[in-house]
Amino acid sequence: MQKITFLGSVLVCVASIGLIGCSGDTDGGEENFNGTQFVATDSEAGSISVEVKDTELPVSGTSGFAVSVKDAQGNPVVGIPVACDSELGVAILEPTTGKEITDSDGRISGVLGCKTPGSYQFGCRLPLGANKRKLLRIKCTGDIPAGFNGFPGAAGGNLGIGAGGRDVEDENDASTTAVRLTNIIAKTVSGNSYQIDTVQGTCGSSGTSATAEPFTDDSILLTIVNNSNSKIVFTSYEYDAAGADIGNTNFTSDPISFLCEVDGSGGSAQCSALFIQAKGTSTNKTLYGASSPLSTSYTGFKSFTFRVTGTSELTGEEVTVSGRTAFSFGNFNACSS
Repeated sequence: MQKITFLGSVLVCVASIGLIGCSGDTDGGEENFNGTQFVATDSEAGSISVEVKDTELPVSGTSGFAVSVKDAQGNPVVGIPVACDSELGVAILEPTTGKEITDSDGRISGVLGCKTPGSYQFGCRLPLGANKRKLLRIKCTGDIPAGFNGFPGAAGGNLGIGAGGRDVEDENDASTTAVRLTNIIAKTVSGNSYQIDTVQGTCGSSGTSATAEPFTDDSILLTIVNNSNSKIVFTSYEYDAAGADIGNTNFTSDPISFLCEVDGSGGSAQCSALFIQAKGTSTNKTLYGASSPLSTSYTGFKSFTFRVTGTSELTGEEVTVSGRTAFSFGNFNACSS
């Protein structure tokens, strides 16, 4: 059986502003979109440029950026909306919505920050039909600092997990175009979230009216897009959890079985599987396959790498897609009121 592996570095793809990311083989650069607003041809298009002060940052670090829009004669374009977005590991702190209108100099400025280790795309574009965008690569280095909460409320994170690299190039097999893991999120008792409640508390006032806090297994929701020429049936996955084992080393889960079919030629599916367990009478969560519950000191943002394995219905080959994201662990309140 031949094995096909699609490697991903991070995050999660929703092309909310038309920046089509998710493919980790993009090195950046200006690209054109189809459209008739603002420009008609490349020679008349003008330009959008993006400058980031520091493209390599430590996790939790920030950097300023600026976007400049000019017409074909090199004059500033005033009052045109610019929308910026990123892959999941980079947050956009300013503008807080990721969108702003150019000033009298045809510019906007902002601040981005690194949430998790890895290499991520950041980009800005003109309105749909304006025919221009610019993508850059931001490198986030080092470990996630203790207590770092990942810039809650910041914009960005909609361009994907960076999946897309592959090691098989035969045009007759399932790898002719990328199979991508485009979204990773936990399904908890409180809903879909990047927060994992690891300690069961009580709800209500003390005494006879107090009740146990809802505390159940957490599931993982994996969105997979299949642009190959074959349906792929995914049957298992495993994950690496940063710093969750003895001696603060990485923990690798046991394989977790599930069943999810993703049609080819652009098909997509959201696959659900068990993620983290609330086992027995323990009031702490347990990673799948671990011999003991998570330590109460396992708090803050933690990086997780997922590897999802299936089989091409057309060729019988094994296919693996992978991606990385981060979850925030702690004693969160899951009480209804």
